[in-house]
Amino acid sequence: MGIDISPEHQNFVRQELASGHFASERELIAEALELLRARQDVLGKLKQGIAQLDRGEGRKYGPDDRQRFVADVLAENAGAKASQP
Repeated sequence: MGIDISPEHQNFVRQELASGHFASERELIAEALELLRARQDVLGKLKQGIAQLDRGEGRKYGPDDRQRFVADVLAENAGAKASQP
């Protein structure tokens, strides 16, 4: 697949390669796509969270609830991992 990018983006790619941050254009593009995928995942989770709040499913945490918040997040992550095939 060939892609056309703006001169500004071409210069940025050249700078990144010259700086040694990436060994090749392929590596740079792969990293950019992974960052895009991660951003989309975060945006999806934010949208899901907003929808949950709109349905009244949110939890309230105060300034002294740090330990409860961490425990809740860890429990949710453990439950999500357990339900994956």
